[in-house]
Amino acid sequence: MDEKRSDDGDTERQNTGPYSIWRLYAISMGFTMVLAPEYNLLSLQTSIGVKNAFGSTNVLIYTLLCIFSLLLYAPLVAVFGRKMCLVVGQIPSILYTLSLLYPRFWTVTPASVLMGIAESTIMPASAAVVAGFQSMATDSYTVEENRKKNIGIFLTVIALGQTISSVIPELILRSSVDQSSALNTTYNISVHNISYCGSRDCPMSYVFEANATVFNKLVPTRISLDTLLGLFCAMQVFGIILQYIALPDDKLSGSSSPKTADEKTALLGARRSSLWLIMKRSFDNLKSLLTSYQCFLTFPMQMHYGMYIGFLWSEFTRAFISCTIGVQHLGISLAVVYLSSFLANAILSQFSSSTSTAVLIIIGYVTETVAMSMCLVWVPSSNAWYICYIIAALMGLAHASRRVGVYVVAGVYFEDLDSAYIVQSGALALGTAITYAWSSFLCVYVKIYILLAHSFVSTALALVAHCIYVST
Repeated sequence: MDEKRSDDGDTERQNTGPYSIWRLYAISMGFTMVLAPEYNLLSLQTSIGVKNAFGSTNVLIYTLLCIFSLLLYAPLVAVFGRKMCLVVGQIPSILYTLSLLYPRFWTVTPASVLMGIAESTIMPASAAVVAGFQSMATDSYTVEENRKKNIGIFLTVIALGQTISSVIPELILRSSVDQSSALNTTYNISVHNISYCGSRDCPMSYVFEANATVFNKLVPTRISLDTLLGLFCAMQVFGIILQYIALPDDKLSGSSSPKTADEKTALLGARRSSLWLIMKRSFDNLKSLLTSYQCFLTFPMQMHYGMYIGFLWSEFTRAFISCTIGVQHLGISLAVVYLSSFLANAILSQFSSSTSTAVLIIIGYVTETVAMSMCLVWVPSSNAWYICYIIAALMGLAHASRRVGVYVVAGVYFEDLDSAYIVQSGALALGTAITYAWSSFLCVYVKIYILLAHSFVSTALALVAHCIYVST
């Protein structure tokens, strides 16, 4: 890591050269090893926790706490630094994984609460670290282009990690599927009417029934699930260790890094003593950002991305995969989603630094509209099981395009990266919470119509924000 001398004589660290790039890859991979199992388990909840809406209720609790706990981000980062917040904040993800070994209200719900609170630190901190990593202007790139490039690398690594981790449930759940509820053939539903899957799925008709036949296809065996949870827990532990090694130590801007134990203790004490001022400044920054035209116009699109994620995790995994071809094939279906997302991220990351933000927003809207329209019109059939995977690829393409758009908007339109990603994380959590709140009560086709309408309105507002941004 190179160093340069600032005008006031203090040393500023610059993340330049191949060392910093590989550190960025290591951070991204470690973060993915924690995030991918967490997201896989969250997406499984509307299947394995379908009875009495146990799974969707706990995910709703998690997402709601993600919103309200975001107020803790600024003081925690100011006192402990981004590195410690990222490392410690991901431990509840491991506790959540372990809680599913004995899924009861008093085990899973507290773990969901802790994970929701911790999410307030890890999501904004990771995004701010990546967007600010090597984000100074160089001979080849502007600050804006560097931020777009870093975000592209980060999201590409996440998509690749999610693809690989999604294969694990496929291998484990398929090899241990309950033979008493097995299919006549690999892709032929016999336990319930397949025509009522997909967009015609109405969970209210079976979620609260004690012995609905659809449960046979949505709930895997206990031994296979425990094996899956053990592997995911090991991945998460290794990912946290990797991040701890790769993440740079925090230091206060405008001052040299503490070298002795006494200096570090004094610095930590100074941070804690000024906690009230830090919180006040953070709230002022958030208020200024929330009242800006950029936030007002882009918040609906950021929230819509959360709604789309919620649909992908809940409705798509349950109604289009578990309901049609069985929960044992959910892993490979998500692998198709994330592989498509990875390829799209890899392509977009090559061009994102030189591509207009408006173009990225439009690409996200078009790909999502195509994917959701396909979900709406397709009528599941045992003779056309492969359509599930075509839709999964389209969902992954839309997922990547939308994700790049919202991350770039937050990293480019706003100077205060911490505040920008706090708002983005809050919007994402709000959108996801809305989707899970109605998950058990509305038919899937109704949710698709709502998403299509909201997608159009939120995209239009974001494009207006871009026009104002480039004209000022």
